[in-house]
Amino acid sequence: MSTVFTVLAASVTTFAATNLDDFFLLTVFFARRVATRRIVAGQYLGFAAIVLVSLAGVWAAGAAAHQGWIRLLGIFPLAIGSQPHWERAEQRLKAKLGDAGWNNMRQAVSRMTEAAIQA
Repeated sequence: MSTVFTVLAASVTTFAATNLDDFFLLTVFFARRVATRRIVAGQYLGFAAIVLVSLAGVWAAGAAAHQGWIRLLGIFPLAIGSQPHWERAEQRLKAKLGDAGWNNMRQAVSRMTEAAIQA
């Protein structure tokens, strides 16, 4: 029973966190006295569109890629979000090490990566 509760709590928390902006938009729409029928219809249509696009993406990915690779698709949002942080870190390292030190470090990391792949 503990596992079920844990999964349920995580699901509810994730849903609330990802829909926080939606709650604010709904508050604004209701505060502006937009017709309730239009707000509800927009919510249903928008949610249905998101579900349909997601299902189409899953279907296309399942048809085009091996199942093991589909799990790696979660890395893309992380990579996109962390790119500015990596660029700032790279600029700081370049400033500290200088061009020659930066090139030496890149070559060393490249050699270690190649050796690890070959091992």
